[in-house]
Amino acid sequence: MELMVVWVACAFLAAIAASGKGRSGFLWFVAGCLFGVFALIAVLVLPSVKHTEVVYVEATPKPDPKPEPVSKPLNLGPGERLCPRCGAVNGPQRASCHRCAEILPPPPPTMRPCPHCFMEIDARATVCGHCRRDVEPATQPSPPPQ
Repeated sequence: MELMVVWVACAFLAAIAASGKGRSGFLWFVAGCLFGVFALIAVLVLPSVKHTEVVYVEATPKPDPKPEPVSKPLNLGPGERLCPRCGAVNGPQRASCHRCAEILPPPPPTMRPCPHCFMEIDARATVCGHCRRDVEPATQPSPPPQ
């Protein structure tokens, strides 16, 4: 009977010591019931558990630095455009740059109406293929001021 009282006392002391060190008192009480004085010695040898408080801080986004411009290629493929911000080559279907997400200017028109017969001709043509009259070559619109 006295051995049982000592065994339960070790279980209670193990639970008190464990909760003082930041560990689960209930689990160490169960361990004390199963292992007696060995659980008490184990919990006294174990280091304290340090509870760290997690603080969530909302980060403010930093402005994107301007990417370094890429050297301009000499020949662009059909419909390819250069980004005005970073100089990256973008395909004809892209509305924004794949590298810096800058909105791209609209591509130059590939066809335009002839000023004389109003048939569609190539934008770079100097002679209409339908009425055979001379036409002024299309000019590139100047970029909008920033």
